[in-house]
Amino acid sequence: MWRAVAVASAPARVLFRAPRRPAVSVAVSPAAALADERVETRVAGLGPGQPVTLRAVAADERGCLFQSCAHYRADGRGELHLGTDASQGGDYTGVEPMGLFWSLAPAGMERPYQRLVPRSTGTPIKVEMLVHQGHSQPGAFPGPVVAKAEVERWFTAPGVRRIRLKEGRVRGSLFLPPGDGPFPGVIDMYGDEGGLVEFRSSLLATRGFAALSLPYFDFEDLPKVMKEFQLEYFEEAARFLQRHPKVKGPGVGVIGTGKGAELALSMITFLPEVVAAVCISGCSSNTIADLHYGEMSLPGLRFDMNKTPSLPIEQFIHFLQEKLHPAHSAQNAFMPSLSKLPHWLKRCLQSPGWCLNLH
Repeated sequence: MWRAVAVASAPARVLFRAPRRPAVSVAVSPAAALADERVETRVAGLGPGQPVTLRAVAADERGCLFQSCAHYRADGRGELHLGTDASQGGDYTGVEPMGLFWSLAPAGMERPYQRLVPRSTGTPIKVEMLVHQGHSQPGAFPGPVVAKAEVERWFTAPGVRRIRLKEGRVRGSLFLPPGDGPFPGVIDMYGDEGGLVEFRSSLLATRGFAALSLPYFDFEDLPKVMKEFQLEYFEEAARFLQRHPKVKGPGVGVIGTGKGAELALSMITFLPEVVAAVCISGCSSNTIADLHYGEMSLPGLRFDMNKTPSLPIEQFIHFLQEKLHPAHSAQNAFMPSLSKLPHWLKRCLQSPGWCLNLH
């Protein structure tokens, strides 16, 4: 009889078990998107107030590993939304919906100061999003993975055409949007890394611009090093783009980063074909390489390498000092145009960067 009662009561024990918590999940939407588009990242299935570390991991075409991490706590429902919830530590703090992407940096075993940029615009960068138990510090071994997802960041869209250029002295790649056009034309230049950098031009073409990715040294038969530049090369590129049948005139724009920003400033100063410029992280003085245009020459402001050993890299620009020879002074290297352009809008961001006496 007692055995029968025990058997009969066995199923009753199941009725009093605590409900099982759903598995932890991370969802990134959209899972495939252009690299300049925002994605939504949500985590569900956590315990109320549970601490977790979100980590992003990606590799470039050479196999170099990049990663980032941030610390979060789940809300009362065991959920996280990076669009509204603040990171409490890691590589950034505060509400940063795309923080795990913009804070990606070389992993500890990799050479520092590398950039995660695609060599081929037709292949996405794949980013793995990981949720780890607990708060782990950057560089430390993280806790167990409780959820993961993969995101693809694309740098081109269907229908964008890429045309390699060898027109006169001009080298580079022209990216054209789908359709008949005409499209606004933009010349795109990067900095002292040299070579041909195409990913921004490809993205610009997806947004409706005819974008010319323009190298100016260390590519094909262009100069191997930044010693001196002839502005006539950039003038030829501007005229080529301005006269292209797919480009809407009357002028073209230019966007540049680093040394490319200085060259963009020179182009809008001296070239009538250029009517708009976006200069990112550049200097209003000409640096490093002398710039020539006709009979005009702007000396390149040089580095004082004797001061480099004792300064951290974020103060790198403060190495720029005047040479003993007056031809290399900051005053002689200053771009002469800022006060002459009636529609010039200059935005100076005060952060570790260029010395103010060079602006």
